[in-house]
Amino acid sequence: MARPLVLDTSALLAGRPLGPGEDTLVPEAVSAELRPGGRDRRHLDLLLAAGARLVEADPALRAKVRAEAQVGGEAGRLSAADVDVLAVALGVGGEVATDDYTVQNLARRLGVPVRAVAQQGIASEYRFVPRCTGCRRILEAPAEECPVCGSPVRMVKDRAFRS
Repeated sequence: MARPLVLDTSALLAGRPLGPGEDTLVPEAVSAELRPGGRDRRHLDLLLAAGARLVEADPALRAKVRAEAQVGGEAGRLSAADVDVLAVALGVGGEVATDDYTVQNLARRLGVPVRAVAQQGIASEYRFVPRCTGCRRILEAPAEECPVCGSPVRMVKDRAFRS
């Protein structure tokens, strides 16, 4: 039996035909990201009319996704819809359709299969680390500002990490 296909917002924004003939799930949080009456919302409405289902993510699985995102440094890069997409996929043993590289990266660590839609998928896993925008130091933990120079801190790909 085929895995259920869980659609991320980026999959709907790509405008590619996805879902017909498959068990297609769309988390409620993904639906909430689409503007009512817009092209992408109409695309979702057509999928729903063809049998796709709106679903709610399990809170315990949301917590699991957020915990893994903390480990990899992606926590600040994920929307509520991103978390729900991965939580739903974990709950149903599904495959995620997304072009979001951060979601693909986290899915890989969670053991969730990914289907790229309009982009090439990620080639390898990566992690994020907090780096000062001023003195460029890599910090031990995320922070709003650098404890050394006071400049803002941003999460960046860890170039030293390779999967």
